[in-house]
Amino acid sequence: MKDLELYKDRLFMLRQDLGRGLISQDVYDKLAGEFFIALRLNGYEPFNVKSFRERLVDFILFKYPKSIFDNAIFIILSFFIYLFGFLIGSLRPLTLILNMNSTVSNQYSSFVLFVQILMNNLRVQSISFVLSILADVPTVFTIFVNGFILGLVYSYSSYSFLDFWSLILPHGVLELTAMITSFGASLGFGYRFLKSFSRYGSYEALRKAAGTALNVVLGGSVLLFVAAFIEAYFTPSHHIDSVNKLIFSLVMLMIIIFYLTYSWLKIRRA
Repeated sequence: MKDLELYKDRLFMLRQDLGRGLISQDVYDKLAGEFFIALRLNGYEPFNVKSFRERLVDFILFKYPKSIFDNAIFIILSFFIYLFGFLIGSLRPLTLILNMNSTVSNQYSSFVLFVQILMNNLRVQSISFVLSILADVPTVFTIFVNGFILGLVYSYSSYSFLDFWSLILPHGVLELTAMITSFGASLGFGYRFLKSFSRYGSYEALRKAAGTALNVVLGGSVLLFVAAFIEAYFTPSHHIDSVNKLIFSLVMLMIIIFYLTYSWLKIRRA
């Protein structure tokens, strides 16, 4: 029993070393294979519920936030591109008038709206990541257009400042966090993909960049799921006033800040 616990501890540490980039995938595969054989000989199945739970906790508390921090420069760049698009859109470059009083939620049930919002956001996120290999041009364009559309909607809105943002921020805090971090990770992967063709690049670095970008996209997908649920069921509600919606948005923002701060401190101590 003591040997079994020792093998399990070593396997868990091996997963952490791989996630932190301390060992390569080839080394992990070789050592993990030996550990898995030893574990099975001792009557332990590595892919049981406990193992999955450990990996899930490791992803939430370490891999996902670390992947965000690894792409911090590109995420900041993504934010400013989005902000630039928003500012351009808010200058009313078009002569159309948007009817803000007619919302999608009036035409569809909350569940249908939830599915449509989620699928649309996941599609934008996935396409941005896949097309990042094309010199990052499609990704930059996607970021700009998303910010531009929000700015355009804001500039033509007939709602007051408070009411408008109460219809955007409750779900927007999570949605924008997910989209901007995913866009940033896609920019980072696209940059490293191009760099891999130069004499300064390497296949190992590209594979690591792809892994960190996928971590951000996967974690962002979970945020988009929650954001779509909020947008379909909470944001359009007429039973909650604008102030309470903005308070809810502030709470969501504080949770994200606390999560990233806690993860950053945990990673630094690791």
